[in-house]
Amino acid sequence: MRRFLLTVLILFSMAAVYAGEGNAELIFLDKRIFRVPDVKSGDVVEKIVRIKNVGAVDLNILNYKPSCNCTKVELPQTLGPGQTGQIRIITNTVGKQGENTITVLFDANTSQRDYVIRIVLDIVP
Repeated sequence: MRRFLLTVLILFSMAAVYAGEGNAELIFLDKRIFRVPDVKSGDVVEKIVRIKNVGAVDLNILNYKPSCNCTKVELPQTLGPGQTGQIRIITNTVGKQGENTITVLFDANTSQRDYVIRIVLDIVP
């Protein structure tokens, strides 16, 4: 019986040590899909998406890519555990008409890795 209890105690101790290592985990505090109606061609549209690191280690945004050159992205490279930040997406609609979908793909050192933010613009002349 003592041997069994000792084995269980060792296993729980090892689990506690490994649980302390943790991962970065990202949650979105805002929605990730936006629909913006009645945008005039030539207008600049800006959306801000708030994010939070709910993990135990630093969250690093490793790479990001907007779907077109008309879009600029500003975001934090690193968020410490418990920190919040924001992703700012700025799109210029010059020369565009109709429904346009802008996506921003990015990856981070989280278990999910890849994330997408999508903005659907209804652009009128």
